[in-house]
Amino acid sequence: TWEHMALTRARVISSSPDFRREIERIIAEVLTRPRDAASVATDVADMRRAVAQEKGEDDVWDMKYVAGGLVYIDFIAQYLQLVHAAEQPDILDVSTLQVLDNAARLGVLPAASAEILRAAARLYHDLTQILRLCVTGKFKPEAAGEDLQRVMARAGDAPDFSSLEARIKEMQAEVRRVFTEVVG
Repeated sequence: TWEHMALTRARVISSSPDFRREIERIIAEVLTRPRDAASVATDVADMRRAVAQEKGEDDVWDMKYVAGGLVYIDFIAQYLQLVHAAEQPDILDVSTLQVLDNAARLGVLPAASAEILRAAARLYHDLTQILRLCVTGKFKPEAAGEDLQRVMARAGDAPDFSSLEARIKEMQAEVRRVFTEVVG
């Protein structure tokens, strides 16, 4: 399952047209195989737990690994592709946001859940970019200057930094809820 989840992100970067078609055919063939949804769900949930044990999941500002962070969103998109692509190959895409759109359009993910995940992913990406540019190492709000906090709050469309932090925590809880509803 882990390798097939990774394969959902695979794309040919450079090749001859014939070789590209062959690789894309093989990828599609693997991803559109029928799968047992319960088995895939168990594997995905187990992998999420393993990632949490390895990387931790308690740092609200680690947008990738925090419980309810980007990995949760990616795993939901990958799960949806693996369990639905056999009957609905149009769900497939290498972009997580596009997969969420496809899943909602195809009726395999409630529109409200897709919107929660899209909004969270956009916010997490925006804040991650700011943190990558402005901070070396882990982000520590208590050590951040007011200017950085103000820029982050503006990027998160929040009136101030404490409101941004509260919004992020709410989003993380909502993403965890959607993960539980979709994957288990």
